[in-house]
Amino acid sequence: MSRAQMEKTVGSAQPIVLVVDDDLAYLEKLQRTLRDIYTVYTTTSGVEAIHLIKALPEVNVLVVSEDLPRMKGTELLRFLNELFKNADAIIKIVLTESATNGSVIDLASYGRIDCCLAKPADPAAIRRKIGFLIAQRSREKRSSMRVTLDSTKDIRIETSPLGEAKLVNLSENGMFFKTLSSLPEGSAVPLNISLPDGRQYSVNGRVVRQDIDQGGVGVEFEA
Repeated sequence: MSRAQMEKTVGSAQPIVLVVDDDLAYLEKLQRTLRDIYTVYTTTSGVEAIHLIKALPEVNVLVVSEDLPRMKGTELLRFLNELFKNADAIIKIVLTESATNGSVIDLASYGRIDCCLAKPADPAAIRRKIGFLIAQRSREKRSSMRVTLDSTKDIRIETSPLGEAKLVNLSENGMFFKTLSSLPEGSAVPLNISLPDGRQYSVNGRVVRQDIDQGGVGVEFEA
């Protein structure tokens, strides 16, 4: 991966999808189907996939074939769970000749698999499934975050480019916080939320209102 590619990825707001399959024609077809809304990386090797996950700032979705020649897809997922403490944060889709493949079912003990699809899976169906799973994970994250925040004090919120902010209130779909800066309505706001126990959440939001009197900003969470 070139330095220019890495810098482009770091600055991209698109979710990153990594596809691992030894069928080059299928990889190209899937990349064409996904690249308008996702940043897509492809490889035919499980070992190269591990190197990419280490090198990239984040991988949001991993689509992996079970039938790789040197390292099975399930073996790759086992390595991920051993090497990366945040492996469960990656949405994992396994492509297999049989959706009832025993090794895929047994992988529940090695980490979360979000979906198994029988090969050859239609790229359009994979695109729809990725969108559904990203939205589902976002809802789960917001629900978990809300329960935690509602029962915790001294929460630190860092926003870009607003800087540090003070939480005023939180709802299922967004939050209102005080900040010394302001942004126009519709502006994208990445939120990094740190809890006193060390846990952190990263959520993408969008400004939906400004309150000049309170010096605050209303942000709606993005799915």
